[in-house]
Amino acid sequence: MRYEVIIEGYNPLIEEEIDVNVNGTKLKCFMPYGTDFFVEEGRKYYSEIEGILFDELIINEIYAPIQKIEIHESNFSHRIFGYLEFDKGVIHSSIDVYLDMEYLYDYAYLDGKFVEIIIARFNIEFI
Repeated sequence: MRYEVIIEGYNPLIEEEIDVNVNGTKLKCFMPYGTDFFVEEGRKYYSEIEGILFDELIINEIYAPIQKIEIHESNFSHRIFGYLEFDKGVIHSSIDVYLDMEYLYDYAYLDGKFVEIIIARFNIEFI
């Protein structure tokens, strides 16, 4: 999904790690392809952000209307709370997170409900 992001910082030890702010939501993203121009802290850029899963997806129903994303533990993973729209493969959170339908196949019964998932990371590419 395409978003306007503000660069909040870098990790000097991990070249591909970048902290961004998307509409007030802080994300720790991974740049698998780097960037072919200098990305300056504090500036706005357009980017493509994609949620990545390494293993199987586990979705839990939650019983409160929570729509937020938070960094999970001290790595790239994020905990996402939001509303599942199964037919479109999207969780409406503080930003929309699209997932491949092959991961959602077993969770059609959660369509229209608030859910929680953990993803491995967000990949970011600047455009």
